[in-house]
Amino acid sequence: MSTQKLKSEQLPTDGSFQLKERLATINQFLKDNGKHGKTATIKVSGQALAVQFSFNGQQQKGVNERFSFEGLEKAKRIALLVSAQLEAGTYTHEWLNELLGKKPKQSIETSQEPEKKKTCKELLAEYKTWWFKEKTSLKTGTNKSWFHRQRWLDALESIDKPLTDKIIQDVILSTTPNSADRGIAIRGVKNFLDFHCIDYPKFLDKLQKENKPKPSKKYIPTDSEIEQYLQAMIKREIEGQHKSGGRKTNMKARQKITFIYKLLAIYGLRIHEVFQIANWDKPVTLKNGDWVTVDVSDDDESSDSDTMEQYQGEDFVIPAINSINNSLKILAIKNDTKTGYRMAMPLSPTDKDWLKEWDLIRNCPIEELLPNWKFPKEGKTSAICGYFRLGTMGGGETQYSRNNRFIPFTPHALRHAYNHRGHNQGINQAQLAQSLGHSIEMNGTTYFDTMREETKLQGLKNAFKQELNKVDRVTELEAEVKALKLENERLKQELLELKVKQQLEHHWTETEGYGCRLEKIL
Repeated sequence: MSTQKLKSEQLPTDGSFQLKERLATINQFLKDNGKHGKTATIKVSGQALAVQFSFNGQQQKGVNERFSFEGLEKAKRIALLVSAQLEAGTYTHEWLNELLGKKPKQSIETSQEPEKKKTCKELLAEYKTWWFKEKTSLKTGTNKSWFHRQRWLDALESIDKPLTDKIIQDVILSTTPNSADRGIAIRGVKNFLDFHCIDYPKFLDKLQKENKPKPSKKYIPTDSEIEQYLQAMIKREIEGQHKSGGRKTNMKARQKITFIYKLLAIYGLRIHEVFQIANWDKPVTLKNGDWVTVDVSDDDESSDSDTMEQYQGEDFVIPAINSINNSLKILAIKNDTKTGYRMAMPLSPTDKDWLKEWDLIRNCPIEELLPNWKFPKEGKTSAICGYFRLGTMGGGETQYSRNNRFIPFTPHALRHAYNHRGHNQGINQAQLAQSLGHSIEMNGTTYFDTMREETKLQGLKNAFKQELNKVDRVTELEAEVKALKLENERLKQELLELKVKQQLEHHWTETEGYGCRLEKIL
């Protein structure tokens, strides 16, 4: 095989990879030069920067800087100053607010001059103007995002009088006690008050501590249910083609969602990782912390070699997924994902091969198999979740009901099902966690907590069956050992008899020879 050249077409072209490396370098510098428990580091939230440190609990304070090289340097200086204050024992939130140019918080009564007090309606209008402008620049400021996070504040729009503690309390108490909605509403109110530099009323923290939502049990499908709903999706593809008059665009759109469903089920990917596969139609190697494609010459492509070298010089090469050389069908996931680059292995139910049964591997670029969406990472995730709930490919804004889904589970549930499948098949936990891209601890706790009772029962049955097989095998081995011992004794007896026979024959030979010599003498 000829020497292969590298080209960095898989690396991000917007500088995000270099930004992440710079962030990691700065945080390591801050840790190396600070004292344990007295060091501030830099955290990224969306595209905004914050300093994170420990002061009466963990604190995360925005520094009014964007995630850029210039913003990182400014955030670094702020983090160093915060660390110095923490070490000296002189840190206060007021000091940090003054450093950042933020106004000190005041109570609702003293936050504005009496003659210039704004109404709730005016305060809300200012906040919404800022919120949509700021959040839109971070690609998160949509009407849907406002609805999920801030909609309870809309009650202020009809109040044409100054803000009071009672009004804030009424907003919070309009939500259901011990619910996720109440927790979100409290956080939304706090953000609103932070924007206007108003101190939190005392009851706000009390309500937050008292709010204890009951965790909802996630619906995780069994392997048979995954197969069942895949068949239903394929059926809808055919029915949809007939209803749309055989329009190819509608058929292809449905097929692409079905393809994503298969990928998520077989590889346990996060939704956005479907769009970050590096080795679908080209081999890749690691270079500077991410996968880059490997050029293969015409000679290499026409080679009759049965296997591809896994190492080219010092570079580790993963063959293309649609190559016969990638016998394990390992997927290389790019670095621009939640947990960075990794390798993901396929996992089917015992005695089944979903890769072949579902005809997943296609000899074409991955772009031809995925929807041509220009959304950011979060947008792609939301879109796929929407299609799962709807079971349709309608365009535009579509309303859906969580209780009336075509598929009764989320795309992410297929990732949980993958993990449960690995647990029940006894796959090494370190390898399973590595393939999923998270820690061993999360692999054995958070994901295990979502396992359905019938799945746990199946796991116990499998484990019991394996133990019975071990017992049966031990019994077989004991019988084999006993038979070998008997055979050994038999062979020993035969050997002893053979030795006696040889000795007797030797004795009679010597006796006959002695008789012959005696006759000659006489």
